[in-house]
Amino acid sequence: MMTSAIARCLEDILNKQIPNLFDISFKTNISLGKAIDKWGSVVNTASAFTGPLVEGLADGFKAHEKVNKAIQLFQSNIVATREANAKIYSEFAKHVNW
Repeated sequence: MMTSAIARCLEDILNKQIPNLFDISFKTNISLGKAIDKWGSVVNTASAFTGPLVEGLADGFKAHEKVNKAIQLFQSNIVATREANAKIYSEFAKHVNW
């Protein structure tokens, strides 16, 4: 669920409109280990907001409305702290094509 939540926040993280999430890639061909390192700071920052995601799964994935509400709350937290995390997000954005 966290992967879905972060995917929904990518425009906020990259500070750009993304017409197609499937077109996102790293600018250079990098190893899996380096890709994990690049994502690490974003995932670590976003992990502070997983509380709503855990609550959203209380009834399982079949509770679509509850899951969507949890992801919206997660996204609100990302947006609310975007300025404080601008350095982390802009550093990540330097390595990404969209």
